[in-house]
Amino acid sequence: MNSEEIYILIQDIAKEYDLPIRIVNILKSKSFKSEKDFYKVLEDILIKYTSNYLFPNHLISFYPQLRERKASKNFSCDLSGIPIYSGRYYYTYHPFLEDLKSGKVYVTQKEIKTCIDYVDELPKDLFTYEEWYYRLKNCYYENDLSNNVDLYHLSTKLGDNCLEPYELGISKKRSIRLNN
Repeated sequence: MNSEEIYILIQDIAKEYDLPIRIVNILKSKSFKSEKDFYKVLEDILIKYTSNYLFPNHLISFYPQLRERKASKNFSCDLSGIPIYSGRYYYTYHPFLEDLKSGKVYVTQKEIKTCIDYVDELPKDLFTYEEWYYRLKNCYYENDLSNNVDLYHLSTKLGDNCLEPYELGISKKRSIRLNN
């Protein structure tokens, strides 16, 4: 397929399915050998950005924000209970989500503090984030052998709503009232 045919195909798909401009720009930045390749890439992009649980069928961009900090006092890791001593480095995890159609931005209710050993266990994509959210909300703390995260400890330390997204610009209290 030449670039003009691909451009026309992208425009037709964008109009037909009301795709957000970010998805259209991602498609424009790729090169395709055939129409089949185009639809495969489109399918992969839609799977990556489509929310299944929190915002069903909305296209959501997920940003896993991690910050390295230095502890000023002793406390424990939210994921494991391992002590983090004063003067040691730890990470805070405070992801935010952006609805690509409405432009609304959501952040989590609470920031998760974790020791360096558990950074790789944190959700880095929308699917994993929604899985953690579901498990916390429904008190499903059973761990599989693929990770070392103690969701029960996280729940008791920060509460079941620690991953609850709230819209920026709306106070947390008002957001919780609207969701209930």
